[in-house]
Amino acid sequence: MRKIRKFLGFLRLLDENAQLSITNIAVIIVMTKVAMTPLLNFAQVATLLGVISTYSFKRFVQRKAPKKEKVSIVEKLMEDLTLVKGDIDKIKIGIGVIPR
Repeated sequence: MRKIRKFLGFLRLLDENAQLSITNIAVIIVMTKVAMTPLLNFAQVATLLGVISTYSFKRFVQRKAPKKEKVSIVEKLMEDLTLVKGDIDKIKIGIGVIPR
């Protein structure tokens, strides 16, 4: 399964979330059809422009979308340690090791 995902990612059939990208598939199909057709008519050019504009708009929106802030592992561990320390202090108070 991992090899299949890697291969589909190589072909650009999967997006960043490892989901099947319909716009990428449409662009590949239309470009293949255009490459195999000796003469283009108006309908084929309109289809090509429609697919490419959809693809371009999707990429534009993805670039303009706010990036999720990545919490560093150290910050996450520090938060967890603070919670654990608080729990340990509560236990010590409960058993009388630390006076209230």
